[in-house]
Amino acid sequence: MVYHKQNFHVVVVVVCKSFNVINQNIQREVCFFRKSDRYRRDISTIIVLLGEYKFRQDCITKTCQSSAKKRINKLIQQAEILPNVPLSVSNKQSGTTSSIATLVFDGILDKAPDGLGIEPETAGQFVAVQSGEFTDSSTWKDGVVPYGNSTVIIPPGISVTLTKALVDLYVEAFEINGTLTLGSSSNDSIQFTYPVNLIVYPEGTLIDNTGGHIFDLAKGSIVTVYPGGTFTGDGTVINSDSSKRSLSRNKRDIPLLSGRGPRTCGVLPNGKGQSFEKVTSMVCGSSEFSSRRSWLGGRVPTRAGCALAGGAGLSISSGFSLSTASLNGELDMNFDLIIIAARARFRMGTFGSAFGFKFQFRLKLEIYGVLEESTGGTGGIYIPAGSAINFFPGGSFFSLVATSLIIYDPLTGAILTRFALSVSFSGPFYITISLSGSVSVSYTSKLLSIFYFSISRRD
Repeated sequence: MVYHKQNFHVVVVVVCKSFNVINQNIQREVCFFRKSDRYRRDISTIIVLLGEYKFRQDCITKTCQSSAKKRINKLIQQAEILPNVPLSVSNKQSGTTSSIATLVFDGILDKAPDGLGIEPETAGQFVAVQSGEFTDSSTWKDGVVPYGNSTVIIPPGISVTLTKALVDLYVEAFEINGTLTLGSSSNDSIQFTYPVNLIVYPEGTLIDNTGGHIFDLAKGSIVTVYPGGTFTGDGTVINSDSSKRSLSRNKRDIPLLSGRGPRTCGVLPNGKGQSFEKVTSMVCGSSEFSSRRSWLGGRVPTRAGCALAGGAGLSISSGFSLSTASLNGELDMNFDLIIIAARARFRMGTFGSAFGFKFQFRLKLEIYGVLEESTGGTGGIYIPAGSAINFFPGGSFFSLVATSLIIYDPLTGAILTRFALSVSFSGPFYITISLSGSVSVSYTSKLLSIFYFSISRRD
């Protein structure tokens, strides 16, 4: 477990022992917490013993219980040392290291130190309950400052301020429905040691309060602002390399524009930045669609997230491959734009499936790499009318057998047209599908935009 206590990022290792006191009225469970300050070169260690008193059934009065507590506390104080205590320390870089320690007894506290609370009711989630500083335990439910591999949730109407210049805290995601203010005007930037996933939902606000308007984000970080969400800054840039601070602003990595969403900015594992003016899921690892390892920020896209975005983007970065074998033959999320970068690959379907692969929502495919039909059968690729598939120079299509595009009406499911596809071909090759299902092909120009309307009947 990792606790974040005010200005300290601490690793907490728990070793529990049971003390059965003969002819006494108490059994005590003791846990040892090893807390290491990771901001200083000289690591300081504090051991906190958290005890739970378990009284015998006949020890029910306050007098009996108070006397029992005094006796066990006296026995602990007389011990002076606790030899041969096994400790194990875990961190993201070096893994787990085990050792044997001798603990020197220092004193007894009448309450746990501020900021060292219990586990949150919802495992892995820390919810702000009032506006305040991020490092103030009173800001958070259960009085526990966020720590470890967790999700931080800021509800509507609550403002949280994180003023530290260096954030050495591994958080899976910040879900911002209220307001999160990052940095201090006295610091040029705010730097995150570990990859961070900042998600600004509709009505949420992310504020840059740094003096130099610089977010130094680790590789693998991503910032997403949904429609209706707001980012407030003044020429803010996302910098994936802190050594670039001395460069002029126009040489830094990614501009993070102030204003309403949607927009997404990410720092790929190679340090390259990407920016989109829509909510976009970015592939940064070659794996399954359903695997967290595939996605920048470590979160698998969902139907709800795509719907909230009003249609999202999917970008497969150069050098990576995304398999959809885990989707059971259908992409049922509203991705209205899929970009396959050069030297990237998008694999549709599950090998051996007789059905093929189906896109449930209208979309535009921008292909600079490889679009692959992976079933090995003739089930075809189902795509809604009103879509477009653009193979740019260098982009290509591959299938084990000849297959076809099956154009269907997304409202009724009726099949409108079939368009044959050879086993392989390369761009430039641009396929435009009208709302009626007719297919047009060009070798010189692509469809720039798709406009479509839905008509609902009101009785």
